[in-house]
Amino acid sequence: MNRRSLLALVPGIASIAVTTSGIFAQAYPSRPIRLIVPSSPGGAHDIIARLWTERMRQFGAFVVENRSGAGTIIGAVEVARGAPDGYLLLLGSTNTHVLQPLTANTRSYDPLADFAPISILGTTATAIAVTPGLPVNSLQELIAYARGNPGKVALGHSGPGTNTFLSGEMFKLLAGGLDIVSVPYKGAGPSFADLLSGQIK
Repeated sequence: MNRRSLLALVPGIASIAVTTSGIFAQAYPSRPIRLIVPSSPGGAHDIIARLWTERMRQFGAFVVENRSGAGTIIGAVEVARGAPDGYLLLLGSTNTHVLQPLTANTRSYDPLADFAPISILGTTATAIAVTPGLPVNSLQELIAYARGNPGKVALGHSGPGTNTFLSGEMFKLLAGGLDIVSVPYKGAGPSFADLLSGQIK
């Protein structure tokens, strides 16, 4: 049985196991299921993963593991190359399944052939936030400030090729080519910490 057909059965197995005999429930899972989050702790995807695994603990043991780096490629590759036995899952996203396969210099995995979709767990939004110390209160004021202070405003993002990086670059272009420094992180969590502490603004 390949990864696609096995993982497609996971929701059905989980729902059937609670209504059938204990023998069937012990067949799967018989050991902890690893959920790989391809970004650092503290971001939206990490929070979604931890909330989901808490709800899934009634079906077995789940472990969230953060594998950040290379704009989500490192975590995605680990799952793509893992054993197709239903014990290694990926919290995929637009980054892992659309943007990185399209923008990376080399393709490390096939987003369609190497993964089987199970379910949509949530949606996230992209927004622009500034450190409290920056003297702006609107998007228009931010644009004006960046124009008046070229190279002094930094934009933290989740790494090259990610949606936050591309959204930031589009924002700079649409605002007339702003000179804003691009600062890559291994996920949203570390960028939030630096934003709140004033390390980036």
